[in-house]
Formats: sequence, C-alpha cells, structure tokens
Amino acid sequence: QGRFAGAFLNDARHGTGVLECGPLTYYGPWKNGKRHGKGVESLLIGSTRIECISVIHEGVLVRRTLVTVQYKHVAEALKRDARRAEEEAEEAAEKALVLANG
Repeated sequence: QGRFAGAFLNDARHGTGVLECGPLTYYGPWKNGKRHGKGVESLLIGSTRIECISVIHEGVLVRRTLVTVQYKHVAEALKRDARRAEEEAEEAAEKALVLANG
C-alpha cells in the first residue's frame, strides 16, 4: 500500500511518518498501524497540488480542512515534522545495516 517511511512499534506504523501512495501523500501521526491525530493529506492532480489538514481518530476521518493561506503555516509544520521522522527512520535503518554487516 504505497511507500511508508517513519516510526514503527510491534511491526505497525506508530509515531510520525510519511505515506506516499500514488498521487496521495500523507504526512502525520500513526497509532497501532492506523492514521491517528492531525496530519496533512496532499493530492497531486495533474500539475495542481491540493492539501488538507486532516484530523483522524484511529483511522477514521473526523475533520478535513482545505489548506488556505490562513492554515499554510500549520500544514508546513506538520509536514516538516513528518519529514524529520522519515529522515530519522532512514538513518536508523542505515545504522542497523552497518551493525548487521559488522
């Protein structure tokens, strides 16, 4: 189901991460394998990108707000946090490979 980079707990997505699935990218928190909390959904349609701030509770959408100038700083902060988690996960994977290979 797409490419995920981020935190895991007991083999389930848990913590902050980025899920890329075709034209849709989700930046945000996960809990027990389900999207959970406030995140950003970004959809690319042709050359147009539409972004929404979504509030999700255990995989169920509670509220979605289209990102406008008023909310742009919130979306950017959420995406920045998710990208940081993605980078940390990649660094941890690289360290694990180094340790495994001696």
